[in-house]
Amino acid sequence: MKTEKEKMLSNELYNHKDAELTKERNHAYELTLRYNQTKDDETELRTSILQQLAGKLGNNVVIKPPFQCDYGYNLILGDNVFMNYGCSILDCNVVEIGNNVLMAPNVQIYAAYHPTDHTLRLKDLEYAEREELNLALLTVEEGGVLNGNRNRLEELYQRGVRLITLTWNYENCIGYPNSRNAQEMQKGLKSFGKQVVEEMNEREMLVDVSHLSDGGFWDCIRLSKKPIIASHSNARALCAHPRNLSDEMLCALGECGGVVGLNFYPQFLQSDRSAEVLDIAKHGMHILQKAGEDSVALGTDFDGFEAGKNWIRGIEEIECVWDALKKAGMTERQLDKLSYQNVKRVLGEVL
Repeated sequence: MKTEKEKMLSNELYNHKDAELTKERNHAYELTLRYNQTKDDETELRTSILQQLAGKLGNNVVIKPPFQCDYGYNLILGDNVFMNYGCSILDCNVVEIGNNVLMAPNVQIYAAYHPTDHTLRLKDLEYAEREELNLALLTVEEGGVLNGNRNRLEELYQRGVRLITLTWNYENCIGYPNSRNAQEMQKGLKSFGKQVVEEMNEREMLVDVSHLSDGGFWDCIRLSKKPIIASHSNARALCAHPRNLSDEMLCALGECGGVVGLNFYPQFLQSDRSAEVLDIAKHGMHILQKAGEDSVALGTDFDGFEAGKNWIRGIEEIECVWDALKKAGMTERQLDKLSYQNVKRVLGEVL
């Protein structure tokens, strides 16, 4: 059986919390910490530290502090290498820098730390579940970051982004946000926005319609060949806020295989009194009834609002939501789908 280190070096799924790997990272951290505390005239000391750190060190290697790497032994540095200030190398695999190389300040190099075959990466979820690891998805909320440039979508993809919320609260190059103005609400995606949706499908990226106008939502339904999601939206039938989805929209999203993430922001739960945890459950049950039990999930939006004294402040208080959902009639099977299975399914279908 391969060790976790051997798996890492083979671009296989591995547990980064493995004792051997943790010890090696700590060792590299101690060496780089010592290195970053040296002075420019302590060249012999710097060379000595680099010899202990790097897998192979050529002649006349100069690295200006601060410098950071994960392991060090995966670094192969040739002769006459100069790295300017702020270089970071995530050397989960071999990083080779040849002879006569000059690097600018703040260069970052990332070696592969996951399977290079995308079909194997879909097993990340199962692996994380088996090893009891946390797993996160890099997302962007506000497609305006593309600034009308399709090349930026490729850049985001290469940086690991796999979900884009097409709009936030303002018009951008993709389309229009939700609005209480009926004319604004019916505006659809712009020409560039339609291209973005199609390219996101091709690149296997999740299209997120939360914050989007109704017209933009329906354009996504028509254009997308893969499930779309509303990462943090509720039911408009229960709270008539334009950020929420109508029953017709919920049905359409369920039919395309997408998911809706329940939003815990009080103003999106209840419009004429103070919201209660029971309101979260009511929205959850309504979405389940309209979109189907395979399309309800958690969105929370914890990072999007400040919780009051008597409101849920974080995931550590999620148990009260489970209790409310159970009281509202949600079964254990449906709770499992809401808590992770529905999102897991969509990730497998899109990514």
